[in-house]
Amino acid sequence: MHKLVIAVAGVLTILLTSSAVAADIFTPALPRGGAASRVNCRVLNTGGTTEKGVTVKLFNTFGVEQASLGPVDLESGQTTSVEDPTFTSAAYYCQVSGISRSRARVTLCMLDANDNCIVPVTATP
Repeated sequence: MHKLVIAVAGVLTILLTSSAVAADIFTPALPRGGAASRVNCRVLNTGGTTEKGVTVKLFNTFGVEQASLGPVDLESGQTTSVEDPTFTSAAYYCQVSGISRSRARVTLCMLDANDNCIVPVTATP
């Protein structure tokens, strides 16, 4: 009985740890406005290893997916991004999966015509 309790506890620990690592990362919603000509969701791997199976999605005000990328392997220090080709919604937000929040910096940017991020919002750690 004692061995069974230890085995169950070990399995629960693995499941809880895996789900904590696999939790999706969301940015706050960012309203479209000003001189913005496009919206972009960027993910930087801040960890020391390659993250496999990272997915990046961009949603509009109504929760409708506007663009997505992945799954991709994201090397340490590498950034990947996705943009909405239509840019017609009043607001946007990003969802990133497949990478731990502690190893990712996720930023939603309103870009001007010169690709400058004029209005950024970053998911908090």
